[in-house]
Amino acid sequence: MRHISFRVEGNLPPKKDGASSMWKKEAEAHRLVALRLQALEAMGNKPPFSQDIRLKVSIHLGSSNTRATGDLDNFVSGICDGLMKADRCAKLHRVFCKLENAAIHPRKTSAIHDDYQIVEIHAIKFTGESGDDWYEVELSGK
Repeated sequence: MRHISFRVEGNLPPKKDGASSMWKKEAEAHRLVALRLQALEAMGNKPPFSQDIRLKVSIHLGSSNTRATGDLDNFVSGICDGLMKADRCAKLHRVFCKLENAAIHPRKTSAIHDDYQIVEIHAIKFTGESGDDWYEVELSGK
């Protein structure tokens, strides 16, 4: 079993809402860049997780939790899909065309080969005294 963990500061996770691709939306694209950059660093040169994957997510919303902020399940889905290769038909935001983002391009697998291999998820969303948004992701598996 392997294990990685990373923290994304100053951002909420990407949200998947089903209405349209998160890879094309302005706000979600920037959240996806932050997620994939931290995942890339945490993964090092290791291959993506592909079996018996366990995911733990802790999301800190700053000082308020409103309906507009987002549902926990949408954040979890956004993280799962954001750590995989985007569907080949997904339209992409222009931020992914920048040369400095080549290593985290959506057509490349990040940390999870396919989220159907996730067998366990623990997720929490909470607020605190600080107004800063951040989240932590832990992955383990083979």
